Amino acid sequence: MVPSAAVALGVAGAGGAYPARVVGARGTRPVCAPAPTGTKRVLVRTRAWSETAKSNNVNSNDVDVSNVVIPEDLVGIRAYVRWENAGMPEETTPEWQATEYAGALLDLRMEVLGGVSLNEIRRRYNQPEVPGDDEPMSFENMKNNVVQVHSETSADARESEQQRSNEANARAAEEELAARVAAAASAKPPPPTPATTEPLKTEPFKPAIVINTQVANTASKPKASGSKKQAKSKKEKNGGKTLTSVAEVVIPEDLVDIRAYVRWEDAGKPEDTPPDWQATENAMARLDLQIEVLEGASLNAIRAKFKEPGVDGDDTPPYDGWDVSDALAQAKNNLANNVVDVTPLTKPTKKDEPEEWVEPPPEVVGTYLEHHERDVRSLMPGPDCSLAEGTASQAKPKKQQSFVSRWSLLDNDPSAPVPASGGATELIARRVYPLEGDGELLVQMYVTSGPNAVPTRRIVFTTDVVDPLMLHWGVSRDEPGQWILPIKALWPASTTPVSEISVETKFVTGEACLGNDGECATLQTLSVDLPGSGADELTGVQFVLRDEANGDLWYKDSTNGMSNFRANFLASTQTQGASDPLLDAITRAEDPHGGWWTLMHRFNLASNLLDMHCTQANQPNRLAAYQNASKAYVWLRYSASKKLTWQRNYNVKPRELSAAQSKLTRVITNMFCESPYLRDTARLMLGCVGKGGSGGDGQAIRDEILNIMHRNGIGENKKYWMEQWHQKLHNNTTPDDIVICEAYIAYLKADCAIETYWRVLLEGGIDRARLESYERPIITEPINHGANLKVPLIKDFYKYLTILKSVHSGADLVESIRACAGGLGGVSDALNYVRVAQSGGGDATQLLNACVESRHQLREAGLADASDDEWTRNLLYLDLAIDDVARRAVERAGEANYGLDDQMRLAGLVLENLALSLPASNQDVVLATIDWRLAIQSRKTGDPQWALRAKAAMDRARLAISRYSDTVSQEMQPAARHIGGACEIEQWSVDLFSEEVIRGGPAFALSLVLTRLDPLLRAEADMGAWQIISPKSVTGFVLHVNDLHTVMNDVFARPTIVVADKVGGDEEFPLGAVAVLTTCSVDVLSHTAVRARNGGGGVAA
Repeated sequence: MVPSAAVALGVAGAGGAYPARVVGARGTRPVCAPAPTGTKRVLVRTRAWSETAKSNNVNSNDVDVSNVVIPEDLVGIRAYVRWENAGMPEETTPEWQATEYAGALLDLRMEVLGGVSLNEIRRRYNQPEVPGDDEPMSFENMKNNVVQVHSETSADARESEQQRSNEANARAAEEELAARVAAAASAKPPPPTPATTEPLKTEPFKPAIVINTQVANTASKPKASGSKKQAKSKKEKNGGKTLTSVAEVVIPEDLVDIRAYVRWEDAGKPEDTPPDWQATENAMARLDLQIEVLEGASLNAIRAKFKEPGVDGDDTPPYDGWDVSDALAQAKNNLANNVVDVTPLTKPTKKDEPEEWVEPPPEVVGTYLEHHERDVRSLMPGPDCSLAEGTASQAKPKKQQSFVSRWSLLDNDPSAPVPASGGATELIARRVYPLEGDGELLVQMYVTSGPNAVPTRRIVFTTDVVDPLMLHWGVSRDEPGQWILPIKALWPASTTPVSEISVETKFVTGEACLGNDGECATLQTLSVDLPGSGADELTGVQFVLRDEANGDLWYKDSTNGMSNFRANFLASTQTQGASDPLLDAITRAEDPHGGWWTLMHRFNLASNLLDMHCTQANQPNRLAAYQNASKAYVWLRYSASKKLTWQRNYNVKPRELSAAQSKLTRVITNMFCESPYLRDTARLMLGCVGKGGSGGDGQAIRDEILNIMHRNGIGENKKYWMEQWHQKLHNNTTPDDIVICEAYIAYLKADCAIETYWRVLLEGGIDRARLESYERPIITEPINHGANLKVPLIKDFYKYLTILKSVHSGADLVESIRACAGGLGGVSDALNYVRVAQSGGGDATQLLNACVESRHQLREAGLADASDDEWTRNLLYLDLAIDDVARRAVERAGEANYGLDDQMRLAGLVLENLALSLPASNQDVVLATIDWRLAIQSRKTGDPQWALRAKAAMDRARLAISRYSDTVSQEMQPAARHIGGACEIEQWSVDLFSEEVIRGGPAFALSLVLTRLDPLLRAEADMGAWQIISPKSVTGFVLHVNDLHTVMNDVFARPTIVVADKVGGDEEFPLGAVAVLTTCSVDVLSHTAVRARNGGGGVAA
């Protein structure tokens, strides 16, 4: 028996003309049934089938392929793929669709005959596997070129012949059914109703199924839906019983309910479904089971399929021996035309109004008056956060390190070059690469110099691979990627040319021992010497490794996308040393003129590069690891700000992107846990990458948008906005989709006002050009799908927005609270106040107080002594979300009319919040916070010098954030220029990179508060009005201007001191100017102040 196919709801009347996807029975293995007498055979002769048949001793000349049963869901998917391959034609005829469907069925049957299992086909189409479907079709008992599944005796031959005929008729009917379903799916929807000034008068919810509402359908005695002639259903005909109406087939209600539940699961588990939809689904479930019974299934067989206990007396098919052909044909006709009998649960009338969206009332914010003054000295970083020059992290125990890694740490490397008298040898770089299997490759780069000698360069290769290896290599002169044939004078022994640009050299095998440890191992080594200056200067070697015994086995750089290995020095005209391998790897991968590239590839490469350049195992020097982490952050921030491509010539499944994000965030979290000196940078990097998740989280992005469309009867027509977005999501989902979803929700809530859609998009940084730039572009605008769908779509897309944020926006406050609430033992009063007041309610100081208290709680819950990577990751994302709320609270506080006491309390909270945001470098901020608290206490006790104490603490805080600003600029701006230039990023974005990092962080919030407070403290302390923003002793000619804007682009030929009546802080520091003096209050982190400090100019206000 072939299980019946259930038609997916919502296809009738849907837009588009591709074959409908049909939901079929699960767990159906490919079966070859005996061919009925008189059936026309389909003859196949394919190489795959012939070879498979030959291996099973079967004659493959003439085989009846029509007897191979394929689950309908796979046929529907294959038909869809054929439609896509045909160019996705829109206006197709039912005959064309039926032909395509039959072609899809034949495609899959041929694959099954060729030995492919059903689960292999499912994996190709990214469908869930079904237990028991991993084995290919059995070839037992093949006789007369017809595959048989049961051996028959001569006594049963006549009965079996009749059964074969019935099954053949059933299969023919089902193939006809599939074609009719496809035809129904091609019906085009009516054009959208034009917008009017009056509310649309649309009909209430109507399922995409024809409903006969004149007849009630009960479980005990169903009534016929046919004519009066069909009502007389049981009659004697040729001595047997005949059934002519499907309505007479009684199905127990418990089975109907189970089948309806399965249909609900297949539809994506929609919530808030209307009563009519539920009643229709129930009737369709009953029809599914009635068809199975008419095809010969017993009720207990159906119960067994649903894993339900059997019932006595239900083992025999109810209509065994009956003529049910008329009833079965009627049932399948009803299924093909979506006609069921159901009692309407609601009576649509013209008076029914569509449901209106009611915005949930905001929660009452209330107040947060608790104050917990904690000992901020506990926030001070320990010695494990030191970045002193040359500081090395504690190495792993020897038993955790490989022999090659320990060999790389030896001071007396026997392969190092020996300098001439008076000369020196310097190890420029060393790196251990993993090789496939258990082997590793050590690359060491030396420079040798002498008083009267030409500098030379040596690259030493060492590996513990057992099989003999060949170094396949070429040299570079002008750029790192060159392959140039080295001259013979540079060839080591056992070198032979293999092409016009490369040679191969055999490694030398020997034994190496680790000093006093006594441990020895067999290693293969090889050295290549290069001239280090002059006309013959060479800058590096490009290479791969080849297994000499197995010539087809090659070793490449698995840490950089299986590219060639590179060992490059800087040119002699540059500062001596090795070229930066981290920046080289980034810029090579991000080449804007390269081939395919996506966020997934970027995140996977970032995971590998961080592991190689920042972890203690591979980079024990803390300062070098910190500098590498800063470069990686520059790269990730460029990506997050859309300065680097998110997709180019490559399609990524959402689950693959989600998994890549998850892997990267776990690598960063591990850096936070294992390397405390990298915690500041690790927090910054996490803010640039969505949290990601398991494959299921990403797959939900792909699946749920289609479920929403089907639930609401929205056709998959590429002319419409939602289908274009669906294709974009299917092809490559990105963080842009959060903004698109928010814009569509706002559009629906605004009664489909298109200007609202564009406003939200532009606020999120997405314009029409960006929408049209996607590989699957969005070129149309959303349309009104009717008042009845407004509220269901809003509810559906709010839930979909949660899915998008769970993958792309790890620092979403609500989602982060949900992820951490269990581990925190619930949501504290402080954290709950942050959640409720984040959108603008309540007092800004109370909100900031709650943020600081919540962050202390997270620190005590695991961030202070981070060890569990997964728990730390969740806590860090929640901490980042709270920090963002705190920053917005400070901006709101600037609009409040606070007195001096409130301003000082606010400044203390902002100082404490900054200390929590810089766990690895907050010494000066913590000390300034302690001084600030003492100043507040002295004011309370009446100390006349309190204002001077407060001013001194303020100056200390300003100095701390100025140093932080300078550090960010020194460590990140060179990498920003390098990556920006190589990737053709706009020059203004490159120039302002470090400033944007500073101004987007908590240090800038503190600077704003101190700027507002400074005049008040000066007045209280009776101090002068001048504030030194950028200290500098200068001499020059004085120029008075009304506004610095008027001269900021001028170039002064002589040293000039500009006296400006107005300075906003966003002006450029004029070239040739040595100082700017103004009567305006200028922020210490303003653009003008930062430019002046970086350029050596003075600023006083």
